[in-house]
Amino acid sequence: MSKKINKLSVILGKRATGKTHLTKEMTEFQTRVVAFDTIREFDLPDYEVVSTLEELERQMQKETFRVRVWDEYNDEEFFDKVCELVYTFEDFIFIIDEVDQYCGASFCSPGFRKLINYGRHQSIEIICTARSPAEIPKMLIGQTTDMYFFRIMEPNHLKYIGGIYDGDVNEIKALPDHKHIHFKT
Repeated sequence: MSKKINKLSVILGKRATGKTHLTKEMTEFQTRVVAFDTIREFDLPDYEVVSTLEELERQMQKETFRVRVWDEYNDEEFFDKVCELVYTFEDFIFIIDEVDQYCGASFCSPGFRKLINYGRHQSIEIICTARSPAEIPKMLIGQTTDMYFFRIMEPNHLKYIGGIYDGDVNEIKALPDHKHIHFKT
């Protein structure tokens, strides 16, 4: 990833439909990855596990790194500090699994807001997963370059998606497990 990138992906869908699997596929051959992991989805042998800012900073100073930041307590303040720290580095992928655990439709921490708005200047590609599209920051949706939809059944979620997706939301409702629709915004 040596050139400046401007990619921010959001992967939406019910639990166990393939969001994390797709994220792992998207980053499988990348050598500079940080995964902010809320539920141990990135508990893989090639990821170093860290739980402090100091450990994360040490790992990110290496030429290559695949790091899983484990946040046992779903601490919003810790999430914001991680966002602030990773912003000081360049040229990597930052995954936020279950981003709706740390942000809401109208709330986004200052550190994450900076990443959303300016991370591209640091060549930071962002990939977020969530189950509830209406519960992630509108600012995140507004800056998204790629959306991936897995099956979503909830009528209110489908209605929300209908406001941003120009396809037929009934296709999203009918998707089988591990199948998705990719929508470039």
